[in-house]
Amino acid sequence: MEYYVLNLGEKHLIGILIYLEIVGGRSSRTGLYDNVANNDRMPQKLNILEQMGLLFEQKDRVTRAIWVELTPTGHEVAKLLLNIEDCIRKGMEESAHRE
Repeated sequence: MEYYVLNLGEKHLIGILIYLEIVGGRSSRTGLYDNVANNDRMPQKLNILEQMGLLFEQKDRVTRAIWVELTPTGHEVAKLLLNIEDCIRKGMEESAHRE
């Protein structure tokens, strides 16, 4: 059995999903690059997430900007990732109180 969640281990994929969720599910590609990472592999990383059904890209015909948007499944996964972040933070706080 293949575990697709392991694909999220690639650098920046989780960051992309969380960033998009925090900004309301949609960002220009430029905004995403400015706030998550700006490297030569970002288009491939966005393609991985698109193949997983977590986001899609759309070109604005007027401005020619490229917009990146979470799918409903992408929103769900990003929310779960944010919940995991909250759990980890709580665990760290509890650990600090025990010391």
